[in-house]
Amino acid sequence: MRSIFSTVLTGLLAGFLFVFASCVGDPLGESTDVVRVGDKVPAFTVRSADGTVYEGGASRGRVRVLVFFNTSCGDCRAFLPVVEAFHRQRLQEAGVARTELLCIARAQDAVSVADYWASQGFHMPYAPQEDRKVYALFARSGIPRVYIVSPHGRISAIYREGGLPTVEELGAAVRRAAE
Repeated sequence: MRSIFSTVLTGLLAGFLFVFASCVGDPLGESTDVVRVGDKVPAFTVRSADGTVYEGGASRGRVRVLVFFNTSCGDCRAFLPVVEAFHRQRLQEAGVARTELLCIARAQDAVSVADYWASQGFHMPYAPQEDRKVYALFARSGIPRVYIVSPHGRISAIYREGGLPTVEELGAAVRRAAE
């Protein structure tokens, strides 16, 4: 009986670690970053849910805020309302008006993201990605992740698990990137 309990407990723990690692980070302590602050943003193209095409390398003189997420990730579900609040604020505040925000799903289909957005009353733009191709240009593991991209196409700030920004910190990072 003790052996069965031990096996079940080990299996549950392994499953928890797998889910946790896929959401927040790499449990082996290896670097999960592909790009770093100061690097040029990788070239990519995504289509948002409203049909707008976003090209990663073309900043058009704007600061970009890129957020990688998956709605099955608890940390993402906790952080996305912060991003929505930032989105609503930036629409009203002149200091962050020249920003482009895009949330990019990591390995999640359009229907499930749309359903989640509707259930939460979110209005921020998102691009569903059923694979990890775009995400893999930025990181190996760990969501949510936020990249602030300067008008010159360079990554000026990266936020990830354990250090996600508040609405105010996002606004400050955008203002710094615009300088």
